[in-house]
Amino acid sequence: AAMALMNGKDRTAVDSCSEKALVQAIIGESESTPTIALTRTTGPFKIPVISHAATCECLSSRKEYPSFFRTIASDYYQSRALAFLVKHFGWSWVGAVNSDNDYGNNGIAIFLNAAKEEGICVEYSEKFDRFNLRGLRLAQTMTFTIDEINSNNRLLPNISISYAATCECLSNRKEYPSFFRTIASDYYQSRALAFLVKNFGWSWVGAVNSDNDYGNNGMAIFLNAAKEEGICVEYSEKFDRADTATVVKVVDIIKKGTAKVIILFLAHFDMNVLVDHLIVQNVTGYQMIGVEAWITAVNLAVPESYNILAGSIGFDVGKFNIARFADYVVNEFWQRAVPCLNSAENISQTANNCSKYEDMIPYKNYNEDISELRYAINIYNGVYAVAHSLQSLLKCTENQNCRKDQAIQPWQVVESLKKVHFTTTLGEQIWFDSTGATAAKYDVVNWQRGANGEVQFKVLGYYDASLPTGKQFVLNVEDIMWAGEKREISYAATCECLSNRKEYPSFFRTIASDFYQSRALAYLVKHFGWSWVGAVYSDNDYGNNGMAIFLNAAKEEGICVEYSEKFFRSDTANIIRVTNIIKEGTAKVIILFLSLFDMNILIEQLILKNVTGYQMIGVEAWITAVNLATPANYKVLAGSIGFDVGKLNIDRFADYVVHEFWKTDFPCLGTKGNISQSENDCSNYEDIIQFKNYSEDISELRYAKNIYNAVYAVAHSLHSLLGCTENQSCKKNKAIQSWQ
Repeated sequence: AAMALMNGKDRTAVDSCSEKALVQAIIGESESTPTIALTRTTGPFKIPVISHAATCECLSSRKEYPSFFRTIASDYYQSRALAFLVKHFGWSWVGAVNSDNDYGNNGIAIFLNAAKEEGICVEYSEKFDRFNLRGLRLAQTMTFTIDEINSNNRLLPNISISYAATCECLSNRKEYPSFFRTIASDYYQSRALAFLVKNFGWSWVGAVNSDNDYGNNGMAIFLNAAKEEGICVEYSEKFDRADTATVVKVVDIIKKGTAKVIILFLAHFDMNVLVDHLIVQNVTGYQMIGVEAWITAVNLAVPESYNILAGSIGFDVGKFNIARFADYVVNEFWQRAVPCLNSAENISQTANNCSKYEDMIPYKNYNEDISELRYAINIYNGVYAVAHSLQSLLKCTENQNCRKDQAIQPWQVVESLKKVHFTTTLGEQIWFDSTGATAAKYDVVNWQRGANGEVQFKVLGYYDASLPTGKQFVLNVEDIMWAGEKREISYAATCECLSNRKEYPSFFRTIASDFYQSRALAYLVKHFGWSWVGAVYSDNDYGNNGMAIFLNAAKEEGICVEYSEKFFRSDTANIIRVTNIIKEGTAKVIILFLSLFDMNILIEQLILKNVTGYQMIGVEAWITAVNLATPANYKVLAGSIGFDVGKLNIDRFADYVVHEFWKTDFPCLGTKGNISQSENDCSNYEDIIQFKNYSEDISELRYAKNIYNAVYAVAHSLHSLLGCTENQSCKKNKAIQSWQ
């Protein structure tokens, strides 16, 4: 309605088709304070405002608000009714608390007068504001900028000048010809999200958006861009924060879906609601992709949310450190919130006045979170844009002269803003494109944990739509912390891919990477003078990575590979094909980089095809597997050579395992392994009991040593964190986080 009003009678110089019909009436707002602002704005145009919920008695003034109407009674009646209610119950000693706004202040004033008339004593009457420090600081950005402009003799001399809507819908110049913004349209962010997803090779994603203009428009653009980039979207769901049933349904869809990458085009408040439900449902391990509305929201950066959002990646509007702004905000806050501090920030002589603020005063110089006010720069630029527009319209000159008495119409400011192009004190160039928005520039932000355990929004790169194609997207992949941030010590996972500390910073293992085994295989083959080999591997991370390293090493060593074939254990047709390739090939030395299960399946096919006489080269996954060591398999595998992790005899381990097994599975045996007095109880096991002292296969548990070492590694880590000392004392009550 306000947009249509501005585009009413006055024609712009260029957009002659922008005229809108005059607004006949405005229905709203729902709160008193915004209703006052709206009514004062529309009053001179004699446009009626009809509210259904604004009850402040102050709005009853027909001189001040002649065009205001409401379909709800004034608080004059409610306030007096409260006094009558109190008197009716015989309560004569009451306390009173009100909101520090138009609604609360006016309502309580009427109540206090009525209470006095009714003989009711009020012990205290206190008010408070639901203080929003972030909101205060954003508002102070405008104040700060205006002060800065007013102290600048080159911009609007002798003139005093009394901020993050990104919806692409606002780019329509016919519908919103007088709308400008110092933040880019979501057209760019939505497409950048698709580029980001494609960049990481993710082709199967889920999508959730706010059910409002911001979310619906942003998601629509993303879905089109994703389709263009060949990205498949498993589901696209939306919700309103007040619709709990839909939120629960969306969480259930995420849990049951197969997509592990989720695009969350959500408003800040909606993200809060979704995260609360994800926490309750323990939905973790997803790679969340976020937008500027929530990706750097400090209130989300708590331990509970971090379990869900660790590793999140998204776009942010960026931050700029405005000179002197931090000091300005801090000083203004303390002078207003803690009046016992004088302008020099010292506690005044009346020390008692400061006693109620003693918990706050230690933080009076705290300004670390000022730089996280990412929209502050947009407010700053917005005020400067208006100032430069007025500078031009008032024809201000270098000699500090302005036509201060010149009447300026809103349409003139609109036309002037279209031509604004200036450089801020921070060196940033500001101008508005044909849609009324500034250039699209975003930081790529990643949720990571800092050295002290705090959540950090680490900038990985940027997206700048104003740069040439091919140079718009810059990303430092090596610095990314991925979703999950799992802490794990593996005793058998050997894939070289797990050596990437940027991707798996919390992964440890007590077994070597296949980088060494794969290269060792090439050295082994060369050592025996074999220069013509075949290669078969498992079609999984273990096989694909291991074989890739072997092939590179073989090439370096001058070894020729006749074929390199892979298969997955459930693909019978492909396994038969691989068997035929081995049988028909000329290479007699075969590198088998296979997992144990895959090796079992291949051996079955080799036996069926009677493929014998080959020199098999194996890996630790199967070379010492006891279940393969059968007469039938030996015909195929006789003479096989390969690498194994080795075996070490852990002192007393064999006795422990044997004792635990017999004690648990055969209760008829006593604790010392002897047959109990009730020998009849053991009659069912008489064929087995003769083996109760057998322990020869314990030493073949090749990975046991790795598990042993892993447990000791964790124990030593905890020993250090708990500050355990020589005298056997540890800080047992110390809380330890997994990141530590």
